Amino acid sequence: MKRLLIIVTLLITPFTSINANDTKGHVAFFILLSENSQDYVEINEDFNYYYENLSAWLVENKYTYSRHTTAPITIKGILKPFTKQMLVTDIGVILIKNEHTYKIIQSIGTDIDLIMDINSFY
Repeated sequence: MKRLLIIVTLLITPFTSINANDTKGHVAFFILLSENSQDYVEINEDFNYYYENLSAWLVENKYTYSRHTTAPITIKGILKPFTKQMLVTDIGVILIKNEHTYKIIQSIGTDIDLIMDINSFY
């Protein structure tokens, strides 16, 4: 139950705590691996660790964010969904500027690596 509460909080908070006009952009985390995959548990734990570590930093720095486990990925305000073919990989991050330009980062690095990628893109 505690884990469910944390997940719900992480999914709802970014969209309620920042006015859309005040954001720098959106960061969409995705992990599209099958739960039956041999490596899923370990990869998912690493993914969640960096996702949770970055959530406070993202809000503090005026980014909205979301987590996705299926494709196509639809982001509010973006007309064209991101298909699995567009993503090329099963794990990564989509950085989306307010004018809808975007960058897809394949794989997940450390939280410091992601912060550097985010800062350089925005």
